[in-house]
Amino acid sequence: MKRRIAFHFFSLDQGGVERMRITLAHELLARGYDVDFVLVKKQGELLPQVPKGVRIVDLGSRRTATSLLPLARYLKRERPDALFSSMGPQNVMAIIARRLSGAKGWLGVMQHNALTAEAKAGISLQQALVPLSYRIFLPGADGVFAVSAGVADDMARATGFERTKIGVLYNPACPEGMDPDALPPVAHPFFESGEPVVIGCGRLVAQKGWDTLLEAFAQVVARRPARLLILGVGPEEAALSAQAGQLRLRDHVAFMGFQSNPAAWMARSDLFVMSSRYEGFGNVIVEALATGTAVVSTDCNYGPSEILDGGRYGALVPVGDAERMADAIVAALGQPVDRQRLMARAREFSVAQVVDNYLRAAFGEDARRAA
Repeated sequence: MKRRIAFHFFSLDQGGVERMRITLAHELLARGYDVDFVLVKKQGELLPQVPKGVRIVDLGSRRTATSLLPLARYLKRERPDALFSSMGPQNVMAIIARRLSGAKGWLGVMQHNALTAEAKAGISLQQALVPLSYRIFLPGADGVFAVSAGVADDMARATGFERTKIGVLYNPACPEGMDPDALPPVAHPFFESGEPVVIGCGRLVAQKGWDTLLEAFAQVVARRPARLLILGVGPEEAALSAQAGQLRLRDHVAFMGFQSNPAAWMARSDLFVMSSRYEGFGNVIVEALATGTAVVSTDCNYGPSEILDGGRYGALVPVGDAERMADAIVAALGQPVDRQRLMARAREFSVAQVVDNYLRAAFGEDARRAA
């Protein structure tokens, strides 16, 4: 009988966690595992990208807190061999739900962002209470993981949970067999302008620091020709569009909304910039490297410095420093790019390697066997 692996997260709205779960599912299905996506709410732009063979379990809840009993019923009924839960509130619900269900399957919880940063950002009361909830409930999980060593360190500090008991499972951010030259064509007038194209990709939320990127880009275009494409959707779009207008960037910046294949856009661009105030890992950096595209990133907590090896594979600039970011962008646009070197770095975060690590965490040394 094949093993069943379940992933528990909120929805399939556009985001790094959601895209990484889809990537993991492709590899697990290819290895012969059954895969469930257990969603608090079945919604999101990424629903069409869920691979055939994944069973979507809709808990039918509007909020994480009300998904507890539906999740417990799922665990009692289906009894997956392993459940990986993502994000703080969902992790707490998963630990409680397993206890209520009496299920014996392995449970691993994943922290994707720095707890201290999320609590300070005031995203929600529920999120602010996660460190306290973790202090109470984390011992009820079989495995506790973070997506980078920095997030693991922060998690230990914020919760008092022993650091040696927090593992690191990197995200499968490099698509298997990525060939930038084989990506589908994308078109935009900026690519025909004769000017270098800078690209950013991610949710349009305060965490991502788009305001800093726009300020930096205004300084860039004052020094040299360039264009900026921003891929993503989110609540900050109107404010960012207004800021672009105030900075007289209307002819230099385009907001492209949700794009199902951001790698194709990265491959056609000259430089990828990540301007985040904080991250857990920084999946999009690896995706950009996988296309052979040069990278500039903020040296935020946590992830970018680990991926870029302290600046060996891309420039790191202080968080919120538009002037330093502008300098780094101008410098990067003036340098030749060793695409093969960047692509080789990305392969260190390959899907196959990451899936091996996930399976080893859940099942031990017989991780490659689905039955």
